[in-house]
Amino acid sequence: MCTIALAVLAVGGYTRAALAPGYPPQDFSVDIAHAVTRVVAGDVVEVEYAGSRQLVRLAGLALKRQPGSPSSVVDIKAKAARLAGDLLRGEHVYLRPTGGVEDASGHVTAYVFRAPDGLFVNLELVRQGYAAADPRTSHAHGALFRDYALRAREAGKGMWAQPAPAPPPLRTVATPRAGSRDQLRDPSGVTVYITKTGKKYHSSGCRSLARSKIPTPLVRARLTLEPCKVCKPPK
Repeated sequence: MCTIALAVLAVGGYTRAALAPGYPPQDFSVDIAHAVTRVVAGDVVEVEYAGSRQLVRLAGLALKRQPGSPSSVVDIKAKAARLAGDLLRGEHVYLRPTGGVEDASGHVTAYVFRAPDGLFVNLELVRQGYAAADPRTSHAHGALFRDYALRAREAGKGMWAQPAPAPPPLRTVATPRAGSRDQLRDPSGVTVYITKTGKKYHSSGCRSLARSKIPTPLVRARLTLEPCKVCKPPK
């Protein structure tokens, strides 16, 4: 694994008003675009460089839970890796090393810009709320990163997004079977009368009840019988 030649990028100060709505302009006319061979993590990519492969750590990022964030560090790292993959998988990048040497893991620390559109990938992770500005390092874009980190927090983006409320539990409404106790319970308390062999139900004084007169809840009777056309009981 070879080491990328280091160059320091000099950038002036930034103010909140000057940042909106875009990123600071960059000139890539003399830069070489390097193919991205692998997205290792949200802040680490592997690129083709001078015939070899080099691990590059995106400078100025902290992929960790911030005080007040509802997201876990596992969730933040997973979503940062997904976003980095969406931005860089199969793409080429311009690299602007930050002036340091390889870290203990063999990564070169750099600003990463997507080619050819110049998207500032480090800053995009901060802008979308899946990385914070690393307070342990001092670098040329530190003020810019902190400003966009604050914007993401105020907008509730990424790690600052509140989880969606859980839907209320579904209530299962049981449909009673025909003839079941629940279905036969008559809240009106209406009583009609049936006979032992008839196919109709009747009011109390109906002449059809001369031989038998069996009191029955209306709700039960109308399940299988028809109302008498002579005495016209409740339906």
